[in-house]
Parts: sequence; C-alpha cells; structure tokens
Amino acid sequence: GSNLGPYNNTANSSATSPGGTDVDDNSDDGDNPLTNNGSGGTDDPTPVTFTEAPAIGAAKLVSSGPVNNGDGSYNLSYDIVVKNTGDINLSNVQLVDDLSTTFNGATYTVDDISATGTVAVNTNFDGNADKNLLANNQSLTVGARSTITIKLIVTPGASLGPYNNSVTASGTSPKGTDVDDISDAGSNPESDNGSGGFDDSTPVSFTEAPAIGIAKRISVAPVNNNDGSYTLTYAMVVRNNGDIALNTVQVIEDLSVTYPAPAAAVVDSLLSNNVTLNTNFNGYGDQNLLAANQTLAVGASVDIELTLTITPSIVLGPYNNTAKVNATSPSGAVVGDDSDDGTDANGDNGNGGLNDPTPITFTEAPAIAIAKEISGNVTNNQDGSYSLLYSLVVRNVGNIILNNVQVTENLAATFAGASFTLGTISSADLNVNTNFDGNGDNSLLVANQSLAINTSATILVPVTVTPGSNLGPYNNTANSSATSPGGTDVDD
Repeated sequence: GSNLGPYNNTANSSATSPGGTDVDDNSDDGDNPLTNNGSGGTDDPTPVTFTEAPAIGAAKLVSSGPVNNGDGSYNLSYDIVVKNTGDINLSNVQLVDDLSTTFNGATYTVDDISATGTVAVNTNFDGNADKNLLANNQSLTVGARSTITIKLIVTPGASLGPYNNSVTASGTSPKGTDVDDISDAGSNPESDNGSGGFDDSTPVSFTEAPAIGIAKRISVAPVNNNDGSYTLTYAMVVRNNGDIALNTVQVIEDLSVTYPAPAAAVVDSLLSNNVTLNTNFNGYGDQNLLAANQTLAVGASVDIELTLTITPSIVLGPYNNTAKVNATSPSGAVVGDDSDDGTDANGDNGNGGLNDPTPITFTEAPAIAIAKEISGNVTNNQDGSYSLLYSLVVRNVGNIILNNVQVTENLAATFAGASFTLGTISSADLNVNTNFDGNGDNSLLVANQSLAINTSATILVPVTVTPGSNLGPYNNTANSSATSPGGTDVDD
C-alpha cells in the first residue's frame, strides 16, 4: 500500500518444564536463539521495509507525412509510445499533448486518435480544451507499453516550421509516488527512463514548392480595318505548376510598353471562362487583367482572351508583347513568370528560362491611282480662246487608308507657248486648294486630305486656253500621291 515500512515483527515462544515451570521468550532479530537465553534482555523485533522504483517513459515521432494536400493543408500522424519502465505497476496513467501551443499561429484539426496496447484513448481529445490523450484511470503493468496514434490536418499558414511538440506522460505507484516524463523524439520510451536526461521535442516542418507559368500567343491574326487600325486577339494560358494552391493570382498586361506612342491600343473585349476579370482593365492606367483575390488550385489552368484594336502609326512592327503573372503561396512566398510565346504554360515552370515575347508585325499594301479626261467638248469661244473641263478621278486602290493625299497639276508646263486662265476648281469629295494656279502653286488639294480604301474623289478643273498659233496637241498629266499609316509614300 502507501506505507512501505518499516514493518517490525516479533514472535513469542513458550513452553513448560516437567516440573511445571513455564518459560517464554520474545524473538531477537537474527538467527541466534541463545542471544538472551530467554531472559528478555534483547527481544528486538525483526524489521522489514519494502522498496519500489516507479518510472514511466514516453517517446514521440512523426509516423506519417506531412502529406501536402495542395490547398495549404497537410496530413500527418504522430505515434506516441508510453511504457512502464519501473519495477511496479502504475495507475492513473495519462499523456498530455498541448497541440495549441505546438501549432501556435497555425490551425489544426484532430482527424483521428487510436491506441494499440492496454490503454484506452480519450475520444474528446482536441489538444486545446482537452489535452488528455487517454481516458481516465488507465494503468500500465511493469514493462507494459502502448502506442497512441494521432492523425492531424494542419494548415501552417505563413510559417512552414519547424513546429516542436512534446508529450508529458505521468502515472502513480501503489505507494502514491507520482512519476512523469517528457517525451523524447523517436520511438524509444526508455531512452532516459523518465529521468529527464533527454526530453528532446519532436519537430515537424512543412514544405511547399509554389510555381506559376504563363504562355501567350496570337490566336486571331490581325485584321486590317482599312483605316490604319488592326484588330487581333491574344490568347493566354496561366497554370499552377507547383504543389500548393496559389492566392492573389494576377496577370499584368502593360500595353504602353508593347505599343508606345504614337501607336495606340484599345481593348475591345476581355474574356475568360474560369476566372473573374477586371472590367476596368485598359492596359495603360489599369494593367491588371484579373479581379482581386483570384486563386488557382494545383495543376489548374486559366484561359484568357484579349482582343485589341491597334493603330500602329508609322511603325508596323515588330511589336513584342509580354504578360506577367504573379501569385502568393499560403506561406506568403511570391512566385511569378513572364509569358512564353506559344501555348505551353509549363515551358519554364516560372523559372524565367524562356520568357520569349509574343511578336506581331502589321502589313499594308498602299496604292493610289489617278485618271484624267476632258469632260464634255472643248468649246471655241470665237475669240481665239477655248474652254475645257478637266475631270480627275483619284482612287485608293490599296488595302489601307491613305493620308496626305495630293494631286499636282502643272498647267504652265502643259500649255507652254499658250496662255490660260482658270475657272473655279471644285471637288465634292476632297477639300480643294483655292490658291491653285497651275503655275507656281500646282497642288489641287489642301494639306492633310485622306482617302479610305476603295474610295474615289473627283476634282474638276475648268481651264480657258488661248493657244495662239499652236493648236496642239497639248498633253497633260496630273500626279497623285499619298502616305500610308506606316509611312510608305505612294504615287501615280
């Protein structure tokens, strides 16, 4: 029981002689009954004291995992081995595991708890409000051992570890001596026999390898809008190439870098079937293609289509475009990638090994043509002069709008040796130069006239000629010229 001694014991011997004399003696401690010859001079009791050396040992190891679930959480299992390492049975055996302290800053869930051996587990254990792994009143006989397995789901968040955990084992001997031990890392509960010589905690660290990739291509080739602009579509694929879910995914498209002034880009549409887009994106003041707080699961992809109308101005290309993607892992690691040309978002796994831009060069085939006739008859004015009307038709016969359209007419060269006067030149299609005189000023049109594809303009030039002695023929040629948006000069 609770009193280990000493317990003092005395035996009494008695007898009667033939003469009727009674004799007796109280035992003396030892093996000599002659010590006091029954005189009672010694009579010392025989003492006994019992000894016990209670001890308990615990060890703990990560027996499974951590297994990355890809969503920021991990599965892992602990095995706790408890053993009666003393020479006496133990009662009130308990294991205390403070998981809330271990995973401070993280979150966890106890998925399962079980035991092999003679002890029963506490099914209400949560490592926080209830830290007892075992049910009440558990016992361990000398040399007995049990293994308790805890399965956890841990979401470490910003800190991947290490997270150090220890279990405290305790028990009570029959005398009432309390013994305890702080677990050692591993599976050997006898490493310090409860003496506290080891008590090294069991660490666990979580790993993640976040990565993201982006690829970009021209999915719809440029369409010439015949006004100096072109419409094209970029297709982008963003992929989570790592082993962990990604947060705050964003794709950045800086059109001011791709199409610097005087070129310009206008967003026609932005489409995706599996991510929320930023409706305010314009590629200049707002360069984010995605709405805030977008996520991407492990192995998941996002498809984005961006349709633009580009006005390249005088430079037709190449225009090199690169989109950038970035995201954050659950631990806060920032990953990113510059787009690769094509469809393979796994191309460099976000390590920057490729990062080749997606180029585009716009093409144009500008051309202009002009025809000239004398409209109607040449009228003899009966005074030596003649009136006629030149009708000039200039036409854009190319595939691109023409700017700086001009028609020049050198009447002085045509009617050399004769004299001429001009009527009022006119055009219903273009603005004429009212200062035109066919001599010093040969431009029929004012500056900055334009002509759309497949459109014509007619210019009427009335002339009165006094030929004198030379009635002709007088051969007249007009010249048309213009400039394409790409800066190519054409004439006819």
